[in-house]
Amino acid sequence: MKSRILKEINEIEKNNDVKVIYVCESGSRAWGFASEDSDYDVRFLYVHSKDWYLTIADKRDVIEIPFDGDLDINGWDIRKSLKLLRKSNSPLLEWLSSPIKYRNVRPVRTRQRRTGQKHSQKDELCPNCARQGQIFPNSSKRNQKLAEKLK
Repeated sequence: MKSRILKEINEIEKNNDVKVIYVCESGSRAWGFASEDSDYDVRFLYVHSKDWYLTIADKRDVIEIPFDGDLDINGWDIRKSLKLLRKSNSPLLEWLSSPIKYRNVRPVRTRQRRTGQKHSQKDELCPNCARQGQIFPNSSKRNQKLAEKLK
């Protein structure tokens, strides 16, 4: 499946004129509670050429690939992800912490995680961890560890 995912990512780069800098698994497969019929929730961060950013017009900052039954692939532009990181966006923090990475341009990922740790709004993040623990009881230990790190 990894080769299929990377092939899809290469197509996304070609079709959207972007460079994908981080690709991970999100959801049940990443956190160890996938079932036999679980799909692959692939998430990615990407950058455009610098000229794309040099405009005052708002442009679409997400890439969403139609679900095909096995692959659910969505990505965010780096500028969007940095803005969301400042707000302690839980899905983005989950992506950056995913244990399953398909592509990892390390300097970018490391900088984003450091920025998130430095500037995240911990009061907003911990309640989300608690809610996830209620929904997915098997992940409560992981949520407790994360909450302790944030104190």
